[in-house]
Amino acid sequence: MKKIRQDYKGISLMLVIIIILSLMLQGCGGNIEPEDLTKIKVTRIEDSQENSDDTTTDEDKSKDTNDSSGDEKTSDGDTTKKGDTTKDSDTTKDGDTTKDSGTSSKGDDTSGKTDTTKEPVSQNITTPVPTPAPTPAPTPAPTPAPTQAQTPTPDPINIANVLAPGTAVSSKNGFTIDYSNASDGYIMIKSDGAFTGSIYVQVKQNDKSGTMLCQELYENAGSYMSLTLTNGSGTYCIRIMQDASNTGKVTEKNAVTFNVNIKSETSPYIYPCKNANFTSSSNAVRIAYEQCAGISSNKDKVTKIANYIYSKLSYNYDLAGQINGGSLSSYTPNADKALSNGKGICSDYACLFAVMLRSMRIPTKIAYGYVANGAYHAWNYVYYDGKWNLYDLTYTDDGGKLSSSYSPKYIY
Repeated sequence: MKKIRQDYKGISLMLVIIIILSLMLQGCGGNIEPEDLTKIKVTRIEDSQENSDDTTTDEDKSKDTNDSSGDEKTSDGDTTKKGDTTKDSDTTKDGDTTKDSGTSSKGDDTSGKTDTTKEPVSQNITTPVPTPAPTPAPTPAPTPAPTQAQTPTPDPINIANVLAPGTAVSSKNGFTIDYSNASDGYIMIKSDGAFTGSIYVQVKQNDKSGTMLCQELYENAGSYMSLTLTNGSGTYCIRIMQDASNTGKVTEKNAVTFNVNIKSETSPYIYPCKNANFTSSSNAVRIAYEQCAGISSNKDKVTKIANYIYSKLSYNYDLAGQINGGSLSSYTPNADKALSNGKGICSDYACLFAVMLRSMRIPTKIAYGYVANGAYHAWNYVYYDGKWNLYDLTYTDDGGKLSSSYSPKYIY
């Protein structure tokens, strides 16, 4: 009996260890069914009995048999023979243990017992829902700046310059006549130095006895002055006359007669001349190009410049009174001066109009003569649309009307 008790203690200790291992395996996901433990327990008892047969008495054997048979009942109430354990129609022999996989060989449960197998515990792990990034506020489209009309860029200033190349020249008594570019419609006059009295330049048709086309006062000693050949192709006579004592008595200082074929009827009227003098640096020229920036039609340019002059000039009654009263014997108009003063007489209107248009190579004549009321006057003729068009900015300023008749005496 002492031996048997020792065996039971050993078996109990082993069962405790197995249960602990089972619990540990279940915590790690393992699964040992209680029936498996029973098989192990029974098998171990049988082994112990076999080992103790030689040392026990018949009474002890009988008692052990009763004790062990009471322990050998299966969990479903069926009794097994010694050394055998039946589970779900599967039989173990000679102490072998068959572990039930939880499914009968026929595909259904015929044992009628309650399945004590623990299913794996499903852990309710809440997957954190990622916090959506905040939707950025839409960037407002930039408010476009108000569209401003762009000011057109003026064309580069490109005036028709007068030249004195010296290929056709008459020099005498300190005065030079250069008619090298007579075919373009102009000649150049210059004194070699200072002179006394007054110098007049006459442009005549044919010869010295021919019709006087113009007579101009030469004022700037040592500088060239240009005069326009206004009678078209033909023969011209150019004379330089000096009134040394300003008494009205003149003497000829130089003269030349030549025949010329002028390129066109409009070519003489795009160049600077005595009564419409300008250079590329003239203020009136700059303004003309600015005013006509982006305009392609010559007619539209003419209208633009006329309206500009209307807005800038007013009639100078004081100056007109000085000329008419004789206190001012001569007057040469100046375009830049008229713009600076903001006023002028008829010759200033005509001069400024011619300078601004000629600088853009729009042919423009200056006419001096008489109008319907008999007054001596100055006006313009501008060439566009294939013809010459009359403009009188003095009369039409402030909404005035043209004279009923115009009789030109001199053309420049």
